[in-house]
Amino acid sequence: RDPETTAELHHAISEHYFDTPDLRMRWLENMAEFLNAQGCISEAAQCKLHIAALQLLYLRRAGDRIALTLPANCFDNIAPNVKIDMGLPPADISSSKSAFQLQETWSIAGLTKTLKSAASSLAAAKEFELCLEVHMLLTAICKAEMKYGDLMATLDQYKGITDQLINANKDVRIFPVYFRVGFYGPKFEELQGREFIYRLPGQTKS
Repeated sequence: RDPETTAELHHAISEHYFDTPDLRMRWLENMAEFLNAQGCISEAAQCKLHIAALQLLYLRRAGDRIALTLPANCFDNIAPNVKIDMGLPPADISSSKSAFQLQETWSIAGLTKTLKSAASSLAAAKEFELCLEVHMLLTAICKAEMKYGDLMATLDQYKGITDQLINANKDVRIFPVYFRVGFYGPKFEELQGREFIYRLPGQTKS
């Protein structure tokens, strides 16, 4: 299979586990690892942001004090598809302790770890603007937890990303180009009516 179809399969499997948070997250992690191996670093970062959004949704539902200080729409500008993809099952299912075996994952520490990983991927993909937005979320978490040493480190990283952005903007930045390809007609058999997104890598030139 081509990489795009394989990534789509990972996403479909994660949605199959809609009612099982641990497995849903595991397949999203698999998808991020696969995309990263394919050199699709920006897409892998978006996958990690979807994981972070899922963590935050469950933490807010559980009434976590820190999670509730973050706006419910805080991922809208960073990962717009979150609004479409990251729904939750009914509360009576998602609140079951048996659905959350990876307790360290479903915590503010787990959310912070995922956001840091996403920020690193965004920086590697030269998506500096989005990386700054993620650092703003990390800053808000540090402030809410009153971890001022972590806050200072996060702000220092923010400055470093800002410096990279300023330098990158001295050149022409060319980002990946995406194409939506649809298959229509009985000759395509099982692909009939399906659509896929294909990607051409970007580059930077002086």
